[in-house]
Amino acid sequence: MNSQTLKKIILLALLPLSISFNASAGGGWTKKKGKGYYKLMQYWIIADEHFDNVGNIDPQTTFGIFSTALFAEYGITDRIDGLVYFPFYTRSLINSRISGTTGQTLTEGDVLAGLGDLDLTLKYRLTKDGARFPVSVSVLFGIPTGIPVGGRQDNLQTGDGEFNQSLRLDVSRSIGLIPGVPLYASAYVRLNNRTNNFSDDWFAGLELGAAFFSQKLWLIGRLDNQDSFKNGSGSFNPGAEGSTTIFASNSEFTSFTTELAYYVTKGWGVSVAYGNAFRGELILADPAYTVGMFFDMR
Repeated sequence: MNSQTLKKIILLALLPLSISFNASAGGGWTKKKGKGYYKLMQYWIIADEHFDNVGNIDPQTTFGIFSTALFAEYGITDRIDGLVYFPFYTRSLINSRISGTTGQTLTEGDVLAGLGDLDLTLKYRLTKDGARFPVSVSVLFGIPTGIPVGGRQDNLQTGDGEFNQSLRLDVSRSIGLIPGVPLYASAYVRLNNRTNNFSDDWFAGLELGAAFFSQKLWLIGRLDNQDSFKNGSGSFNPGAEGSTTIFASNSEFTSFTTELAYYVTKGWGVSVAYGNAFRGELILADPAYTVGMFFDMR
């Protein structure tokens, strides 16, 4: 594997993190004024394979990222929500590279820890209360509070170093197909503008959810897709052999995620999520996991 290929490896961090906190009000709905949803989550991914820039799966030096984050969604009014996603401790690592013939260490492993990138979102529900198809629009600002270049070889990151802005549209529908089992469906599209010569990208996705045992247990499935406009110059870490980034330009994927959320009490609950990309470019080819504890002011 040459250094150019290694420089293009990306850890699929944003996807599973966004997966975790969408289990709150979500979709086209907003919170009631003064109500909120708060979550402490732990995300991780460890991988020794990645999708290259033409979609083939190649082996790589093992990379990993672990991120501990807080998410909050609060009803400013009945139709306006404020959302904050704050990864307050992110730890990325790369294993040592060992020669398969001599057993010698070719490159020492390394670790970098610090803040991740902060996301701030305003969400506005366009439709009135009781609408059959709730519709909302959101504006997201990605603040580069993470470390864009770090480690002994400048090949690790906890953030991408660019300020991005997203516009997202959500449409949802409650479904009453099965008595005693609330169902819902949501769809979204999102445009993402990235600075610092990163390519812009667009997202689209579908989500289905069902509640069981008097709405104590929620089962959620998500299909997400990201494609790049490939209108940037590319922004990869110009480090030594084996360098990589957490967030690359021109990354693409299609993934499926499942999540279970269980309400231990009326407000407190726990959740687990599993996500994996089955089509991609410049992303890891291994699954990501998220566990969380939440408080829902329903």
